[in-house]
Amino acid sequence: MQSQLGQTLARYDATRADFEPLFEQADQLDAELRDRFLERRKSLRAQLSETEWVAVFSGKH
Repeated sequence: MQSQLGQTLARYDATRADFEPLFEQADQLDAELRDRFLERRKSLRAQLSETEWVAVFSGKH
């Protein structure tokens, strides 16, 4: 996707229509990565006690 974006940006005559498929790919990738992150978070949460979870993620270190 990066090379496609670079090629499209380099074209002086590129239009919004040229970028739309790239925007759609980026949105799809974002959704997939968000889902993976949430699954891993859920898995980690299941492995920790409430006290451990708060100790690690409270931001009070």
